[in-house]
Formats: sequence, C-alpha cells, structure tokens
Amino acid sequence: MEHTGICFIEGTTIAGTNHVGNIRQIASRIPQGACLLLEHDDRNPFDPWAVKVLDEQRNRLGYVSCAHNEVIARLLDGGKKVMGRLKRIANVESWTRIEMGVYLYD
Repeated sequence: MEHTGICFIEGTTIAGTNHVGNIRQIASRIPQGACLLLEHDDRNPFDPWAVKVLDEQRNRLGYVSCAHNEVIARLLDGGKKVMGRLKRIANVESWTRIEMGVYLYD
C-alpha cells in the first residue's frame, strides 16, 4: 500500500490488545509503518460500530478506539478504503500498547 492516503487520525491507541492471548508475539513481527487492516465488526454484541484491527496475516490486534470507530465503520460500510499504519509498540507492564495512524485511500 502506498503512503499517499489522507491521514485523518494522526495517532490512536488500539483498544483491547489485552484480550489477544499472544499479542506480544504477534506485535513483535510487525514492522513500524506496516499496513493494518480495518474491518467493521457489525455483529459485535458490545458495540455496533466496532472496527477490528488486523495485521497483514489477518491476526486480530484489537479494535479501533470507540472515540473514532463510528466514522471509520461508516466509511468502510460506504465502500471506502480505510487502513491503519503502525506507528509504535510499547510493552507497559502486562499491556501491549499499539499506536496507529488511520488513512483514507480514495
């Protein structure tokens, strides 16, 4: 994926990484700047706007923060190509903090 997308979220933390059993192992294989796939999880029982964040091998990393997920879900539902781009990973005690930017390719 080219880096020519429009950045509309400079940086957001992926939510729910602590619910992914092998997140540190998965995250350790993702290079900085890697493309992250976003999918609207409209069957999520907790949030109808939930957007899954996946690596290129389709391993789930977590979810887009609820502060941003409705806009992203609506764009995805409208057929727009919206992708994440890995900014940084930090292990903070037992939590793996993954930050990404979100880009629109139109």
